[in-house]
Amino acid sequence: MADHVLNTQELDNRPCTGVMSPVRAWIAVTVLAAAVFAVTATEMLPIGVLTSISDDLRVSVGTAGLSVTLYGIVAGLFAPLMTRWTRGVDRRTVVLVIITVFILGNGATALVTTNAQFLAVRFVVGIAHGLMWSIVAAVAVRLVSPPQRVRATAVTFSGISLALVFGVPAGTWLGEWVGWRGAFAALAGLTAVTAFAVIAAMPAMPALRLTGSRSLRAVLRHSGIKRILLVTGAVVIGNYAAYTYIAPYLFDSVGASSYLVGVCLLVYGVAGVLGNAMVGVVPIRSRVMLLSGAGIVAVTLLILTAPVGKYGVIVLVGVWGLSYSALPVLLQTSVFDAAPYLREAATSLYVLVFNVSIAGGALVGALGVDQLGPLAPMAFGAAFCALGVAASVGIRGGVAVEGNPR
Repeated sequence: MADHVLNTQELDNRPCTGVMSPVRAWIAVTVLAAAVFAVTATEMLPIGVLTSISDDLRVSVGTAGLSVTLYGIVAGLFAPLMTRWTRGVDRRTVVLVIITVFILGNGATALVTTNAQFLAVRFVVGIAHGLMWSIVAAVAVRLVSPPQRVRATAVTFSGISLALVFGVPAGTWLGEWVGWRGAFAALAGLTAVTAFAVIAAMPAMPALRLTGSRSLRAVLRHSGIKRILLVTGAVVIGNYAAYTYIAPYLFDSVGASSYLVGVCLLVYGVAGVLGNAMVGVVPIRSRVMLLSGAGIVAVTLLILTAPVGKYGVIVLVGVWGLSYSALPVLLQTSVFDAAPYLREAATSLYVLVFNVSIAGGALVGALGVDQLGPLAPMAFGAAFCALGVAASVGIRGGVAVEGNPR
């Protein structure tokens, strides 16, 4: 039985480049990055227009921010379940279904009239989001040859940084011109374009292995995975406790205009693209993980303790984006290194922790901003990220799950 499981797992890791030229393979990876862009923009857009949403739906900023909390909880909790339910479905088909849900969800968001309706739509889209993150990295590495897998993961995850560069700031500025509803409607149109690109560029990708509860238990027994999940939880909670409520901080504590908020989000995203590109060529990734977490801690502490002006905060937000952007690629690569034969199972647990941590961070930030003021999310962010830095000491790449050969 054990030998049979290893054989099927090897099939799951086999690239599907046999019928594709290298050029077409990288076009498919780029299209997958575009899908990640659309998914991430949908997740993050409320952050840039949070004040407008709260005013329009007549709820507090903290209550409106709970849409991020609900989204993350749903995405995380449903990720392992949805991954198992779709385990026998062609991955290209799954990606297309996910994108269709995002098209309909963004369109529906533009039409909601109450906060309850807004939360209901985010609930449904959050389910698709969790499934996307469970499969996207495994799909990316199947598109290319084994030596190019880290690069393919980094390119695919660049959609996250590009969404922060273009999606969130553009959504913030667009929200000023046509309202937050118009911003979501525009995102629905952009997501539809992505769907056509997936149809044209991505090959059929039959599911080659069935992921079951045994593989999930095997992943959980590995101490390296547990450490990675602890680091993920702490750093992501800390980052999103602070980042979700960066707009209220900039408005209330810095006296920023909507334009400056957009500039800060743009700088965060541009720095994120640079960090994402750099991480693929750095040889000692465990050290970069430490430095990235420490960078977030330093920024949030400076915001709390130093007299930060309008220009100073732009610089700090840039350092913040550079520091955080490397972490998703580093953590996902660490998961792959630790569980090379159980990629989707391990990634579904990573997605659960990652997205529930986004929700937890948004919740912690909501409690802080409503009860203690706009600086409280920054303090909570610094504390949790410091915990993540401490937990990341000793993480090393290239450790396989016990009992599985490399």
